[in-house]
Amino acid sequence: LPARGCTVGCMASLPHPDALRRLPPSIVTGATSGIGLATTRCLLDAGVPVVAVGRNEDSLARLAAAYPGVTTIAADLADTAG
Repeated sequence: LPARGCTVGCMASLPHPDALRRLPPSIVTGATSGIGLATTRCLLDAGVPVVAVGRNEDSLARLAAAYPGVTTIAADLADTAG
């Protein structure tokens, strides 16, 4: 995983961190690479609860190791069987 921290300033206008922790979880698909991973990291770094969905179980395990509070689900959403 890349280094922790939101490097694009996407969380600058969010409410106080205590308010973010009380939000229902955000569900992020494609959470193990690219924009999905960047979004997941930004939300988690801001204290937002996240359910991370991705196809790669190893990448999800690395994400969970880096962010112990994240919930991960291994699934291929393009596959109707899941």
